[in-house]
Amino acid sequence: MNSHRDTDESMNPLLVLLGHVDVFLPNEVEASGISGCGDDDKAALEWLSKRVRLDGAVVLTLGARGALVQTNRIEKTAHENVERESRQAVSSTTKINTPDEYPAPVIPKLIDPTGAGDAFNAAFLFRWAIEDKPLQEAVKYGLLGGSSAVMHAGACEQLLTTALLEATSST
Repeated sequence: MNSHRDTDESMNPLLVLLGHVDVFLPNEVEASGISGCGDDDKAALEWLSKRVRLDGAVVLTLGARGALVQTNRIEKTAHENVERESRQAVSSTTKINTPDEYPAPVIPKLIDPTGAGDAFNAAFLFRWAIEDKPLQEAVKYGLLGGSSAVMHAGACEQLLTTALLEATSST
């Protein structure tokens, strides 16, 4: 895929779709490739955050370093209406928050990183979309999923379950 510097954004289907995304879950390599920001994770995160929905978020997974999360928040700012001093007109502006850093859980022994990103995404989506938990809690759960995956050989040795994630969180 070409970086943002090599193409007109309106002609890039991925970038057009990002405007409709609630939460985008790239890893650091994907974020770098899409944004063209090289190894600067925070710059890639900010670049992507400006392209998701106005009330969306980007969760950038960083492997053993955890995750960075940047949310967009729609703030309603009131402006005084000169003609009617007692009434206020409301306009919306988007504010991109400072990224939140989430460290990866400490694991006793790394065996195989295969499937860690998929396990993160599965655990995150389960907590966020199925259980309707806040984004921050879903990120922590996703990190448990990814950490659980690296303690086993291969991508499918053990089924990712709530019990397994709870056991991982206590190690």
